Amino acid sequence: MRSAVRSGRLDLYRWGRFGQRFFSLSLLLVTVLLFSFSVWAQTRIVQAIPTKSFGYLPLFVAQENGFYRDESLEVIAPVVRSAAALPGLLSGEIHFASAESGMRVAMRGTPVKAIIFYYDRATWIFMARPEIRSIHDLNGKNIAVNTIGAGADLTTREILRSYGLQEKNYNVVALGQDSQRILALMKNQIQATLLNPDSAAVAETQLDGIKRLAHSGDIQKTPFSGFVVTEKLLSENRPLVKRFVRATLKAIVLSREQPQVAARVAEKTFGMKPEIALSAVRNTVPSISAKDPGGFTETGISQFILQNAKQVGVKAEEVRITDIADLTLLREVQKELGISCEGGYGCRK
Repeated sequence: MRSAVRSGRLDLYRWGRFGQRFFSLSLLLVTVLLFSFSVWAQTRIVQAIPTKSFGYLPLFVAQENGFYRDESLEVIAPVVRSAAALPGLLSGEIHFASAESGMRVAMRGTPVKAIIFYYDRATWIFMARPEIRSIHDLNGKNIAVNTIGAGADLTTREILRSYGLQEKNYNVVALGQDSQRILALMKNQIQATLLNPDSAAVAETQLDGIKRLAHSGDIQKTPFSGFVVTEKLLSENRPLVKRFVRATLKAIVLSREQPQVAARVAEKTFGMKPEIALSAVRNTVPSISAKDPGGFTETGISQFILQNAKQVGVKAEEVRITDIADLTLLREVQKELGISCEGGYGCRK
């Protein structure tokens, strides 16, 4: 009798251990299946960027902080030249592409619309040698740009003109990339140049006493580093576009409100030193609107149209803002996230 009881207890013990193992294995299997389903359920989208540069930091902030994943999106961000990105956008192989080039073709009637921007104005910083106390001291001096006729060149001339310097008062030289111009600045071959926010942070560590004479955003208020989508995708899969906008907006807001977090992403993505990464992120903050993150002002977008109309062969007065941009989804997402839109185009007064 006792032997039977002991045998019964042993069998129960064995079955208990087996049951525990079976339950653990079942739980593991369910977890794996759920994880696999969540990965499978993610929608892969292609967000083409013209260059993997600091100006596109919010993209990587969104990836590193799981903002795309929260929207069940898997974002692939290949570097694609604008000339190739737009045909890819229209064919459906690319979902989102650079807004600057996209809006230019939209001015000619191509069915694409800008939907969100990382910055509502230019991010360049006008830097000068230590002995240059103000922009007026650049009279007769050498000022470097990357390429004659490029956006940075035009902005440089606009900054100087706003301070009363005419083109006859200074010499413009094209020296290519930021690193080459920083070196020329150190050697006193040039006295001032317009630098990207990360390059400005680097320059401050290499030349003692270097001065910030102006922020391009004070002059150039055209929206910067944005994305366009086809009208077809916007109408046929509006929820997908909205999920992208929501994730992107969260990254923009985080970059402005928590620069330390964005700086850590910059360190990892671009191999930057911590102090340079933080300084670079802080350099972009003036270009991220606190009252309308992701959007732009009517003045800024009108300035873009005026600057580009002749280049694309249209009359500026014939181009409407709605021909090149649609911020409807941005406004919806801002409202859902509790962001009060003020001062931007399309904000409710």
